[in-house]
Amino acid sequence: MEKHLHQLLLRSLDFELSTEEATRLEQALKNDSALRKEQEELLATRQLFANWSVAEDLDFSAGVMQQLEGLAKKTTESFSRSIIRLFPRVAAACVIFILAFLLNIYFVEGSLSPEVMLGVDNLYPGEAELTNLDF
Repeated sequence: MEKHLHQLLLRSLDFELSTEEATRLEQALKNDSALRKEQEELLATRQLFANWSVAEDLDFSAGVMQQLEGLAKKTTESFSRSIIRLFPRVAAACVIFILAFLLNIYFVEGSLSPEVMLGVDNLYPGEAELTNLDF
């Protein structure tokens, strides 16, 4: 079956063909059994879909909105639950980090005085001169 004739057949289902095209298609349908079979299948499919209708569901949008609202509520609840559930773990990790930091300072510097923790233990008053600072 020629591609041009197949396209003509498809166009004939939806649009009106010119006289020349209609004559060419009729002649091709008489001579080509595969093209006739294709036309019959297309017409049968078209008839099948013409009889097919979908029942309108008036509660569909209300049901969708209800599901979305329920999903939003679950998401909010589960987020707050996970924050509450994770809080002790995060707090424990912070305490461990602070203890490790303090132990490091103690072993390196030998003291946990505020000057050592701030890093100003080796700073003498003579070294801490302020030059002209313009505010």
